[in-house]
Amino acid sequence: LGTGASAQSLQELYEAARSLQQAPLTYLPFVVAALVPVLAGFPQCNARYDAGRNVILRHRAVHVGIATQTADGLKVPVVRDAGGRGLWDLAAEIRRVSGAARAGTARREELSGSTITVTSLGKLGGIVSTPILNVPEVAIIGLNKAVERAVKRAPPCTAGKGARITQAEEPPASRRAGEAGAVQLKCYVKED
Repeated sequence: LGTGASAQSLQELYEAARSLQQAPLTYLPFVVAALVPVLAGFPQCNARYDAGRNVILRHRAVHVGIATQTADGLKVPVVRDAGGRGLWDLAAEIRRVSGAARAGTARREELSGSTITVTSLGKLGGIVSTPILNVPEVAIIGLNKAVERAVKRAPPCTAGKGARITQAEEPPASRRAGEAGAVQLKCYVKED
């Protein structure tokens, strides 16, 4: 999956990759792979806030936190250098770090150092959410369940599967004031 892949082809890519049967595959590695080139255009989102110095530190490498539900509550294990990994490597690493978090065997360094987090309520059936930032990160991406709905296409509206993607950002100024800023973006994927 490269920067030229469109959101419309996600289902086709997913089905083609699953047919290779190399390992269990979910949509999450596709989302992480697509996120990496997007962050190159929005480096302010691949950053961490240093409260002691009151500065935002941008990062070149993308270290993606994967919000993972465990028996002990929510943990965020980290996939390091997501931009340097292929689809299958991303899938394996997401599986490995989230499995370690669920088993309680994740090391401290596997649970820290993320530059952005991806969280998903789609599997639980969530269709709208406002994700909570994994401080000191300044952005989080929340995925929700894809459901049948009208999809606006130029010019007509057609039926298709759509999902909300929520991006929450909290700039340092609003963090100091204790007020979270959040923007909800709607992303609709037409499945042909």
